Amino acid sequence: MENRVCIFVDGENLRFTIKNLFSPKFFNHKEYMPIDTNWDQFFDNIAIKALPDYRVKRIRTYWYVIDKVGFYPPLIHQNMKQSEKINWFAKNETYLNKTKKSFVEALQACSNADEKETKLDKLSSDLIGLKGSVDSTHKSIRHKQDLIAKDNNAIEFCRSGEIQYNLLKRQYGKEKTVDVNLSLGMVLKAPIYDTAIIVSGDQDYVPAVQQVKNLGKHVINVSFQKIDGGLLPGGARKLNEVTDWSMQISFQEFQTALSLEQKLPLS
Repeated sequence: MENRVCIFVDGENLRFTIKNLFSPKFFNHKEYMPIDTNWDQFFDNIAIKALPDYRVKRIRTYWYVIDKVGFYPPLIHQNMKQSEKINWFAKNETYLNKTKKSFVEALQACSNADEKETKLDKLSSDLIGLKGSVDSTHKSIRHKQDLIAKDNNAIEFCRSGEIQYNLLKRQYGKEKTVDVNLSLGMVLKAPIYDTAIIVSGDQDYVPAVQQVKNLGKHVINVSFQKIDGGLLPGGARKLNEVTDWSMQISFQEFQTALSLEQKLPLS
């Protein structure tokens, strides 16, 4: 009996899973993903392993990722008046105190507004450079995603929303659009599959799983084991409670599937 399968991948969840499981001894963490992976084969093998009693037909893998990066706070620009630049500092002083305390102290020691403006312009220039670097990284990731889609027959990257990057804290915020888009995709695409396989450990997908099951479909969740056999922490337990069943991929199996077996060994 044939079983039509669609695989729904939480892109950021998968990326962090790989980086958490495999140290830089296995692959360069500056890369978006391990570069030698045969992704079509990887997802085909997941579908076959999940449904050993069926003749599996993987319709497509939908790989959900963010569309763009947004930045906070808005930066100082050339057309700002001196008073506006100083007001920008006042609005962001709390963040600056946590991340650039020495800068705040130097600014507060300035004897006049012109000195403050000079220092603020220098900070702005540094933040603009950081913004450019983050933008460049995101463009590189998008290019690698396009290459994965081009080199594989049934993988589609589904982009939506944005993730915010705080330039003062030098860190990303939490995005939720991917979760919503993946959940919606599972429900809307239900007519084309018999079984949905989720590659994620996020409990946010529980309502979507319940809805898909109400439509008469089966749902399977994929979990990844650490080298000691334990599961990565996260929401997988709650997701496993509502899916029809779950499957686990061992560290060694995942390592081989990602073509990392020839990399530097653990020491």
